[in-house]
Amino acid sequence: MNPDANIKVGFSASKKVGNSVKRHRAVRIMREAVRPLLSRMKENHNYIFVAKAEILEKTLADIKAVCEQILKKAGLLVEYRT
Repeated sequence: MNPDANIKVGFSASKKVGNSVKRHRAVRIMREAVRPLLSRMKENHNYIFVAKAEILEKTLADIKAVCEQILKKAGLLVEYRT
């Protein structure tokens, strides 16, 4: 990823997800799922990912696929960055 790329990413999990341990785990899982997509995310955007209660029942692969699908649908992923 370009260090000059103005990309800000935030993660949030409300108390509906569970206690603090479960919320923190949800945020860690989301952070790890988004990490490989950072180099393909459009620059000059702010991204916020909000955990739903069901996240704790999903695998990392499932969450990665959902994150990629959502970003593609929103038109926020570029296929190749030069």
